Amino acid sequence: MEATEIRRALAALLDDSGADWREAAGCLCFRLRRGGALLELACRPLDGRLLVYGRYPFPAGDRQRALARCSEVNGRVLQGAMFLDGGRVVFRTEAALPDDYEAPLRMQEAIAYNADVLLHFWGRLAPDGANL
Repeated sequence: MEATEIRRALAALLDDSGADWREAAGCLCFRLRRGGALLELACRPLDGRLLVYGRYPFPAGDRQRALARCSEVNGRVLQGAMFLDGGRVVFRTEAALPDDYEAPLRMQEAIAYNADVLLHFWGRLAPDGANL
């Protein structure tokens, strides 16, 4: 699939889910509420794949501690990578989208996996160690 087709499919998926989304810097951005958490997500359509960036809604706090926690998470997750960007912790996942038949399911899975990882490690990454 080309990036424009992926963008259209993702926009339709977000519209169908009732998500309030906007487009910025080539990404479709939206917020996802799970339990007591409000996660910020940005999805970048590229030819043949979708990159999903999930970000915690709080600053990382101590940089060295945050980098150590990101490294710990990266050693435990099966897909994706966690990193610091401008003082915020971000987790990136990717979905391969070779055709439009499987695209909606693969996009949903990548977004859900991203959110699940952020929630699973919330207490480890929150500056005060707060749990949900």
